[in-house]
Amino acid sequence: MIDGYARLLTLIAAAGASLAAGFYFTFSTVVMRALDRLPKSEAVSAMQSMNKTAPAPWVVACLSIGLVCVALSVVGFRQLDEPWSVSCSSAVRSISPAS
Repeated sequence: MIDGYARLLTLIAAAGASLAAGFYFTFSTVVMRALDRLPKSEAVSAMQSMNKTAPAPWVVACLSIGLVCVALSVVGFRQLDEPWSVSCSSAVRSISPAS
């Protein structure tokens, strides 16, 4: 079983990825469709306005999830002798494309 800071990193990565996925899904299904209905010049202005008003902490949080995942990868590679690492690497191999 994953213990210590590896478990905490896993929980942070899973929660952050879930929040980011929901944000990106909502943006692509709602905002982009609404922008598509506007004339091009208005859509550009609206998108620029959204970029200026996007809350910086939220953007930093979404982008930092990638760093948490990289840290979790390092932890995983350093603990390859653990029993749980075999199941994790098998899961990665099962979803990765064939060479």
